[in-house]
Amino acid sequence: MAGPLRQAIAFPGVPGALTPRGSWNTDVFIAGLTANRSQFAWRTIAWSPFSSNITAITVRRHDGRIILAGDFTNTMYFPRTSDPLSDDSIALTSQGNLPNGFGARDLFIAALRPDGSGFDWAINAGGKRAVRSNTTLTVASLQIAQDGSPVVAGYIGNGPVYFPPSTDDSIVDRYTDYMASVRPDGSSWSWKTTIPLSVSSMALTRDDTPIFYGSIGGNLTVGAFSRATSNFTWTRQLTSPVAIPRQVVVTEDDTIIVTGLYERSVSLPRSFAPDDSITLSATGPWGSRNTFMAGLSLRSEHFAWGQSAVAYAPNASPQFEVAVNSGGGAVMSAPMYSES
Repeated sequence: MAGPLRQAIAFPGVPGALTPRGSWNTDVFIAGLTANRSQFAWRTIAWSPFSSNITAITVRRHDGRIILAGDFTNTMYFPRTSDPLSDDSIALTSQGNLPNGFGARDLFIAALRPDGSGFDWAINAGGKRAVRSNTTLTVASLQIAQDGSPVVAGYIGNGPVYFPPSTDDSIVDRYTDYMASVRPDGSSWSWKTTIPLSVSSMALTRDDTPIFYGSIGGNLTVGAFSRATSNFTWTRQLTSPVAIPRQVVVTEDDTIIVTGLYERSVSLPRSFAPDDSITLSATGPWGSRNTFMAGLSLRSEHFAWGQSAVAYAPNASPQFEVAVNSGGGAVMSAPMYSES
């Protein structure tokens, strides 16, 4: 598990509390449970003197390393040892660093050893102050390709942005979404491209085809993306008066599962016929927002099922998570309010 470290936190089973080191109290903690999940086995920190966020975490099945992604300003430190107070850290400096800690906001990807004993590598990308000091590069989604390469997708708030080691190989677009990959050993970025969709979430199929889920022209959209053409090979739109995308996951048999929030109703196309859709209807008072989960086949490119779940008060916008279990089923967790 990982999250923001804004004050001292004690982890049962590990002596001593973990305390923020940065002056802005926006550090990141990472912690692991024992095998029987009865208590914590370890905890560590990644920190910045100014601002840092973690937005994605996953475990790389190839070697068990914990891959983290997020963003920071100025400088960010990743301890190489199990001592979070150690000065032996990997230090990343933002591409557009300013002395006061503002300036550009870079993204980072880092690899932590399975036992939490220290970081093996960390890499960043972002904009340069000489071009635009307020460049923002954030991460919305993190996946691991079949060869172990971390793949991220997110938003470029201003451009151009650079992916080291090359200072000439940049994405020059502004206010757009991107996808990029790091080599498995973290030595450098291997490729990057822009995405013609406002990315909410990304998943990879068994052959590493990127599946993106988000918004195109205000419409909820899921689609398969081709790096060769830098465009979608197919897309499907979900129709609703009000809908908010959340996550997309892909099962072992390449079933694509999407989740989100909707008001009144949401229609999921079962074929290319205009009147052939699965329609989910919201419960609760007028304006209530319901969660939904729906599945479509990568082969047929159409929805096969959809389910509606918890109802929330009007204008609620809770975050929730979805994962796939070993049997191929989807598991969703969401907050419950008194209005639910």
